Amino acid sequence: MMKNTKGFTLVELLAAIIILGIISVFAIPQIVGLLTSSRNKIYVSDAKRLIAQVEYKIQSAHSKIEKPDPNDCIVISLLYLDTSDFDVAPNGGIYQKENSFVVVKNNNGKLEYAVTLVEKTKKNYYRGIDLVSQSSLSTGVFSNSIKDFSREELIDVETGVTKEYINGKISNFLSGDVVSVYNHLDVADDLYFDDN
Repeated sequence: MMKNTKGFTLVELLAAIIILGIISVFAIPQIVGLLTSSRNKIYVSDAKRLIAQVEYKIQSAHSKIEKPDPNDCIVISLLYLDTSDFDVAPNGGIYQKENSFVVVKNNNGKLEYAVTLVEKTKKNYYRGIDLVSQSSLSTGVFSNSIKDFSREELIDVETGVTKEYINGKISNFLSGDVVSVYNHLDVADDLYFDDN
């Protein structure tokens, strides 16, 4: 005697495929959006860490970084810091040490910071944070600052970070001048001295 087995009909299989297709049309963009948002948050977190390292470096008793005079600023590149904390970027690429930097401005005795952080991704395009102030990073007003860069848009720290460039990115951020650029690792500056 034959058993009566019941399988899926062709109509049921087609209906299931159509339903899965409709779900994927809505789900895939949501998943891509979540991944992009997560990567953008990593850029912001890394930018905040970069600023924190610059703050520490400036406050260090053995630092060779000279604080700027009131209304002036200094620029410190990621190359100068030579830190392994930035070895892995959000898109699996490498942060561009010569194009990533922190601007430190003396606003009547109070230091203010702005940052640019650029990654060269595995797919050979550039993405990161275009110059944005620390206060904007803290308040979440940074979404317009995360962007894809063309190779021509990347700024060389030594020559490209000028008063005009800074004020063009952050309106009226700097009233003085860029007085120093720290773009080469100074090994002596990284030595830690034991007081014992």
